[in-house]
Amino acid sequence: MFVRHLIESTCSEPLGVALTRFVLRTLEIARARIAGVPDDLSGVFMGNAASYHPDRVYHGLMVGRPG
Repeated sequence: MFVRHLIESTCSEPLGVALTRFVLRTLEIARARIAGVPDDLSGVFMGNAASYHPDRVYHGLMVGRPG
């Protein structure tokens, strides 16, 4: 949680936006994102995605397809 707070306060933007801008785009990873609400889990294959809320992962839940 400390690292998330540090990233968000340094970049003045949410974790997902900062990671996309500085890491994912640089590595040309287009299908990964930080899930914040249950709808963000659509298309994600995990055992209990239908009943899971990504906010349970307070430091951020990155989802995407391998590749």
